[in-house]
Parts: sequence; C-alpha cells; structure tokens
Amino acid sequence: MGKRAFIARGISSQVYEYGDGAVVKILEPGAGARQVRTREEILRLESGLYRLACAQGVRVPEVYDVVEIDGRFGIVYERVDGPTMLELLFADRQSASDHGRVLAELHLTVHRCPAAELQTFRPFYETIIRNNATFPQDLKAGAIELLRTLPERGMLCHGDFHGGNIAFLPDGPFVIDWACSRPWTGFASRFLTHTAKRT
Repeated sequence: MGKRAFIARGISSQVYEYGDGAVVKILEPGAGARQVRTREEILRLESGLYRLACAQGVRVPEVYDVVEIDGRFGIVYERVDGPTMLELLFADRQSASDHGRVLAELHLTVHRCPAAELQTFRPFYETIIRNNATFPQDLKAGAIELLRTLPERGMLCHGDFHGGNIAFLPDGPFVIDWACSRPWTGFASRFLTHTAKRT
C-alpha cells in the first residue's frame, strides 16, 4: 500500500490511513470471492449497507468511496478514532453490565431498520451450509431446516455484532464493520448457539 500508514488487520481485510480524517479498508486476496462475483462488488454492497444503516438512524462511519489501489479494491470511510467496547471491557470488567445494556440497545436499533431493498439471502446461506467443509455434516440438515422456517421480514442485521465492532467516541458509540450485513443473517448465530447448548 505504498507509504500509507498501517492501522489494523482483520480476518479478511487490512486498514490503512487515507488522507485527513479517512481510512481505507483493503480486502485480502480472495476475500468475498464466494459471496459476489468480484471484490469490487462486495465493497460496493458494503458501502450501500453503511448508507442504509445511516439513513435509518444507526450511527456508522460515513462512506466516501470504493477505490482501487495497487490492483486491490478498498472502501474509504470516515476515520473513527476511539476504543472498542471490548477494549473498554478489558480495561474495566466492572463495566460489563453497562456495556451489555448499550450493546443490546444498539442491536435492537439495527434490527428495527427496514431493509426491503436488500435481496433475500436464503439461497445464498443454504449453499454456504451445503458446501462448507468445516460445517459438521450431522448438523447441516438441521441448519437448513431452521433456515427455511425463518420469516421473510426484510429487516437489517449486522451479521457480526459484538463489542469489537462497537467503537466509542466522546459523543457516543458507532457500529462498524458491516461486511457481513444481510437481512436476518443472525440465523447462523442462533443455530450455532442452540447447537452449543445441546452439546
């Protein structure tokens, strides 16, 4: 990425400085390849999700652009400088109750956002379950059965909602990293939680 200052690395991306008050998230090679036809498309989808969430009143970083740098696509965001909820919890474990309340309120705010314009991802998830070699074979049928019982309600779900994706600024929390966002994508975590309780 040339002389751009490195900020952080995630499972499927790297984040660098991008001018004053902005950062660029660059996808790792291969990231998103099974979800959309091109990496550019997955980033354009993500930028649309940020804008949708923002329009519904969810506090998210502003999206500026989708760019290509050194042959790799990235998405340019407003820079949000602040500790994550997880970092605050590790620094003060007594704050767990307060942070849990904030997390629940933010999650509810997200789930109240209409997302009818997003396409249904039921066939997408069913394909992922069937083709995922790491998903236990004896659980696949149950996961698909649960998936098919979910209502088609068209409400937004973050997809990876946890304390590491909540950044705190002096004027309040921001919800970040919407790459997994889909309507009712939370079915996966519900199924895995249910399965964990059984085992």
